[in-house]
Amino acid sequence: MLIDDEPVFLDIINRVTREHFPGVSFISCKNGNEAVAYLTQKENVRPRLILLDLFLSPMEPSGLTLLIEIKKQLADFQLPIVVISSYSEESLVQKAYDLGASSFIEKPTNLRGWKTMVKNMLDYWKDNNIPEVKPANEQTPSVVPKTPPYK
Repeated sequence: MLIDDEPVFLDIINRVTREHFPGVSFISCKNGNEAVAYLTQKENVRPRLILLDLFLSPMEPSGLTLLIEIKKQLADFQLPIVVISSYSEESLVQKAYDLGASSFIEKPTNLRGWKTMVKNMLDYWKDNNIPEVKPANEQTPSVVPKTPPYK
């Protein structure tokens, strides 16, 4: 799942994925309310990963507020949440980790960077045999490292 209020970003990541990584898709949400609504509907497919923009529009809850909400709503699921942002100020990165982020990625600035980011995430999932997301009580507990090698 990709949560970002910038239509250009949503378009780029979906285009990169479609063109270079067939079979992989993102559920795109343009705001926090849309993401929470999707995630709380039991009949919807659970994403294996959430990419969450740290700075959503001022009319929306911040990415950090949304991180707290997603963790609360989906407490029964071991769902990695990767915070993405153009800003990588140390205090913001630490705050994201303190609130439960699995990792933090600085947003790439060009198409090649996006392709590399998606490839690295897919390689990480493949190399570490990350299972599909199920309720915690339905699978063997697994640990998702806080700092996987995404960059």
